[in-house]
Amino acid sequence: MPEHNSILSILLRSIFIGFGFVIPVISFLKTSDLKKLHIKDLFVLTAVQAVRIGGILYTILFIVQSCLMYSNKNETAWPGSVDYMFFGTYWFVYWFPPAMFLLLSQLLWIKKLYLKKTFLIILSLFLLMLPSYRTIAFIVNIGKGMDAIKFSVVTPFSILEFVLNIIVFIFIIFTIMLAGNKFKKIKE
Repeated sequence: MPEHNSILSILLRSIFIGFGFVIPVISFLKTSDLKKLHIKDLFVLTAVQAVRIGGILYTILFIVQSCLMYSNKNETAWPGSVDYMFFGTYWFVYWFPPAMFLLLSQLLWIKKLYLKKTFLIILSLFLLMLPSYRTIAFIVNIGKGMDAIKFSVVTPFSILEFVLNIIVFIFIIFTIMLAGNKFKKIKE
């Protein structure tokens, strides 16, 4: 399964993974301080906006990279490998993650849905788990017995990657908040 390795793709995946972990945690935080409550709400709304736009950008990037790969299919090391990946037995593995990122992120345009705490938590967890290649590998291999379990093993590298994605997500959201001068509005 070719992974998109561009910086933009990595940042967008960090937004989705960070959203999936941080938003449920923030949703359960309680505070009576109005400034902290406003910052929390501002963080969630900024994250929702970032995920909405990130879903569109990720899909566009995926389509462009797929078209380039398909147009250069004769130059690959294995003739027919691109056709097999796009339309073969495991086409689901290639097309499912970007489709889920797009579908789930675009549900956040519906204001009545993302303002409900329960829906926001469920959607963020879906964004974390459904498009994951580990989840897809587990689903595809579940009928094969122990092979499915091998794909779900957590390694120190996967934990480090997860933590880095969360840090990048928080950094991006606070950068967007600072760029929009939204903290100055809180002080006034």
